[in-house]
Amino acid sequence: MQIQSFYHSASLKTQEAFKSLQKTLYNGMQILSGQGKAPAKAPDARPEIIVLREPGATWGNYLQHQKTSNHSLHDLYNLQRDLLNVAATVLGKQDPVLASMANQMELAKVKATGQQQNKKKPRQKH
Repeated sequence: MQIQSFYHSASLKTQEAFKSLQKTLYNGMQILSGQGKAPAKAPDARPEIIVLREPGATWGNYLQHQKTSNHSLHDLYNLQRDLLNVAATVLGKQDPVLASMANQMELAKVKATGQQQNKKKPRQKH
């Protein structure tokens, strides 16, 4: 009985964490797509976003040695897509919202790449 109670408690905490993650990712997608605005920064917020791959890693450190290129954009979108896929896997099922968001990250990567390439091309005068 104690094991079932522990399992139920862990399950509820996992569901709460997932809902929070889902809301954060949705809000992030709204901001990235230009349909939302970033919330006010909390006064005690850290200036970096922690990258989950290794302890102490930050986006700044992750991007420090990379050029502003299509390659670095691909890495960011791939990382976000992978995190969404991991979240779906942890749940033990293919969540349609997470799958859709992962696919949107792939589309956003293609769109961002196209915009960067357009900026690099010199405009021809007619």
